[in-house]
Amino acid sequence: MHLNSQYIKTTDEIDIKELFVLEDLTLDLKPCLDIEETLKQMELLAKEEEPKLGIMAKTKCNNCEFFDYCWADLPKFSIYSIPRLGLAGNKLRDEGILDSRQVSPNYFSSETKNRWVEVFKTGKPYVNSGAISTWLNNLKYPLYYFDFETINFAIPYFKNSRPYEHIAFQFSLHIQKEPHGALEHKEFLFEGKEDPRYACIEAIKKYIGPVGSIIAHYATFEKDRIKDLSKMPIPQEDKDFLLSLINRFEDTCEVFSRYYFHPDFKGSASIKKVLPVVCPKLTYEGMKVANGGDAMAAFMLLYFDKLPADKAKELRKNLLAYCCLDTLAMVKLIDFLYTCV
Repeated sequence: MHLNSQYIKTTDEIDIKELFVLEDLTLDLKPCLDIEETLKQMELLAKEEEPKLGIMAKTKCNNCEFFDYCWADLPKFSIYSIPRLGLAGNKLRDEGILDSRQVSPNYFSSETKNRWVEVFKTGKPYVNSGAISTWLNNLKYPLYYFDFETINFAIPYFKNSRPYEHIAFQFSLHIQKEPHGALEHKEFLFEGKEDPRYACIEAIKKYIGPVGSIIAHYATFEKDRIKDLSKMPIPQEDKDFLLSLINRFEDTCEVFSRYYFHPDFKGSASIKKVLPVVCPKLTYEGMKVANGGDAMAAFMLLYFDKLPADKAKELRKNLLAYCCLDTLAMVKLIDFLYTCV
């Protein structure tokens, strides 16, 4: 029995019969004899010395509690810092190559991978000034630097929501009317006990004007949340407004994935990797709310009144500060990109 990802809560009460899906897996299960044999082998292995197994593909190891232990001896710029390495990583590992700087020039069929190898070897950034200039010139002012915070309940808490659907409860918005111009900051953090999405929609309508590019880092997430909001039972004009925002998005993550590589990014275009390099003075370190998981937990405490009033006030302040930094960081990324052309 597992959650039905297609179930939509349409009434105040959960429809248990629709929330869960039952699957008969009897025929898929291996005979018990196999399980007993596996347990015997495990018992024997447990008595032996620690196995000396080679590391596997990074995506298979990332969530393992022994990740830091097994990967501790890798070179600083290992082959696993090359993005989307795939099966080529196994081949290089079998050839005894774990340092990306030992990879032959033009080893990959992918130009992007070869560029990353060159960046690691030289220690110098790769900068496609022409492409960056074109991207910047396509921006339409005013710019709206935008970032959502969401929570996703396994069991739908609000009507018109699915299991694990991202529910927007907060956003930060920095508005800039011209390159390097003054910033105007707007923010939304839901207060109350209703569905936060309705108030979120009203705030978006209030703060985002009819023209101008909307900047996000990994814009797919923000665009998907806006699509979700447009499916709410709201007036058609509001649906049309929300959907009109989609094509206005520009993605800073795309620029740092394609046109600017720095060795200290370690192959990533995540804002948590990019920001410390291009704007080291702006940091999440020491913040009481420092990532999306923290934001979810903070909102749960606030929404369900789990804190005394003074603690709640302080947490709300920290939550606003975190989301504000997310959009201010994008401002700094754009400022940096202008220095590259």
